[in-house]
Amino acid sequence: MYVERDLAPALTRAATQFPAVTLTGPRQSGKSTLCRIAFPDHPHVNLESPDVRLFAREDPRGFLRQYPDGAVLDEVQRAPELLSYLQGLIDADPGPGRWILTGSQNFALRASINQSLAGRTAVKYLLPLSRAEVLRFPRPPETLEDTLLTGGYPRILDQGFNPSEWLGAYVATYVERDVRAVKRVGDLTTFQRFLELCAGRSAQLLNLSSLATDCGVSQPTAKAWLSVLETGFSSPCARSMPTRASDSSKCPSCTFSIRASYAGCWAYGSLNSCAPTRCEARSSRPGSFRKSPSVASMAMRRTGFRFIETATGPKST
Repeated sequence: MYVERDLAPALTRAATQFPAVTLTGPRQSGKSTLCRIAFPDHPHVNLESPDVRLFAREDPRGFLRQYPDGAVLDEVQRAPELLSYLQGLIDADPGPGRWILTGSQNFALRASINQSLAGRTAVKYLLPLSRAEVLRFPRPPETLEDTLLTGGYPRILDQGFNPSEWLGAYVATYVERDVRAVKRVGDLTTFQRFLELCAGRSAQLLNLSSLATDCGVSQPTAKAWLSVLETGFSSPCARSMPTRASDSSKCPSCTFSIRASYAGCWAYGSLNSCAPTRCEARSSRPGSFRKSPSVASMAMRRTGFRFIETATGPKST
């Protein structure tokens, strides 16, 4: 089933102002479905299909000529050559909302967009479901533990998949497919270890020196890998980490206080599921999230999830 996404109004509004709109976010966060609902009159083209991708890469002009009024180009980072040709089309006809681009591999997509479409496209980020969006499903998780264990990916809630199994496969895909494409990560085994060590430090202040030592890498490497996780939507707040051990960033309105815990949940789908509830944390109503960071961390670890720490809380987009 489809549930209304909170980003939909901002997405359609951007399409009335910019000739192109780029929607990016983690895999399986619902980008394609949202675009089909928000732009039903646009042709939808999935560049994951090998034959479509081959045509787009070998003859980009001919490919784009098929869509004189624009289209939704899904997974556009799979054919980055298109963006240079798309730039010319947009400059020739800057009518708003003609081109809707989606992509999951933020590593490649950001570089291509910055090079070819700077100033020509609005960029929107679709994260996993917020708590308000989760509640739109017929049987949403109610407690903090259930919310953390279920995560915020639509497919889990829609089709009732086992969260542990689904998210485990998701992590494997992320490491083997997306991270492998990043030149700064050469040793995937060590990177997986790095991911696990970050998980163990969830809801704690980030100490890069300790993290690097335990992982057996240099501190600059650990910092670079955090940047990789941020770029790949696994740790969106890593760039804002404090430089002093005494900098204890705390959420001003929540007993679930150290905001690193939100980023810990985020890596595998739960950041948005718990972060918007911070104002509920002091509530004594049944079902409210009055729990400590250690309880949330233990709930996540029971399933073997791996999650990433940072020292600042989530930012809305």
